[in-house]
Amino acid sequence: MRAIYRHHANGNEAIKNLVSALNVTEHTLHFVMRETPRGWHHSEQTEQPTSADA
Repeated sequence: MRAIYRHHANGNEAIKNLVSALNVTEHTLHFVMRETPRGWHHSEQTEQPTSADA
Protein backbone atom coordinates (compact mmCIF):
# COMPACT_ATOMS: atom_id res chain seq x y z
CA MET A 1 0.00 0.00 0.00
CA ARG A 2 2.86 2.37 0.78
CA ALA A 3 4.32 1.83 -2.68
CA ILE A 4 1.00 2.75 -4.32
CA TYR A 5 0.73 5.95 -2.26
CA ARG A 6 4.30 6.94 -3.03
CA HIS A 7 3.88 6.28 -6.74
CA HIS A 8 0.72 8.37 -7.09
CA ALA A 9 1.76 11.12 -4.67
CA ASN A 10 4.33 12.67 -7.04
CA GLY A 11 6.11 14.20 -4.06
CA ASN A 12 2.96 15.44 -2.28
CA GLU A 13 4.05 16.30 1.27
CA ALA A 14 0.72 15.29 2.88
CA ILE A 15 0.99 11.83 1.33
CA LYS A 16 4.61 11.51 2.48
CA ASN A 17 3.47 12.34 6.03
CA LEU A 18 0.69 9.75 5.81
CA VAL A 19 3.16 7.11 4.63
CA SER A 20 5.52 7.97 7.50
CA ALA A 21 2.67 7.64 10.00
CA LEU A 22 1.68 4.27 8.53
CA ASN A 23 5.24 3.03 8.95
CA VAL A 24 5.08 3.70 12.69
CA THR A 25 1.77 1.87 13.16
CA GLU A 26 2.35 -0.93 10.67
CA HIS A 27 0.27 -4.06 11.20
CA THR A 28 0.07 -7.28 9.26
CA LEU A 29 -3.31 -8.73 8.32
CA HIS A 30 -3.63 -12.22 6.90
CA PHE A 31 -6.50 -12.98 4.54
CA VAL A 32 -7.61 -16.61 4.34
CA MET A 33 -9.71 -17.48 1.29
CA ARG A 34 -12.03 -20.49 1.33
CA GLU A 35 -14.03 -21.88 -1.56
CA THR A 36 -17.55 -22.84 -0.52
CA PRO A 37 -20.55 -24.06 -2.50
CA ARG A 38 -21.76 -20.43 -2.45
CA GLY A 39 -18.46 -19.04 -3.79
CA TRP A 40 -15.25 -17.71 -2.30
CA HIS A 41 -15.28 -16.24 1.21
CA HIS A 42 -12.50 -14.63 3.18
CA SER A 43 -11.59 -14.15 6.79
CA GLU A 44 -9.09 -11.72 8.29
CA GLN A 45 -6.81 -12.32 11.23
CA THR A 46 -3.75 -10.71 12.77
CA GLU A 47 -2.07 -14.01 13.65
CA GLN A 48 -0.22 -16.11 11.09
CA PRO A 49 -2.71 -18.63 9.63
CA THR A 50 -2.17 -22.29 10.47
CA SER A 51 -2.85 -25.25 8.19
CA ALA A 52 -6.15 -25.71 10.06
CA ASP A 53 -7.22 -22.25 8.81
CA ALA A 54 -6.70 -23.19 5.16
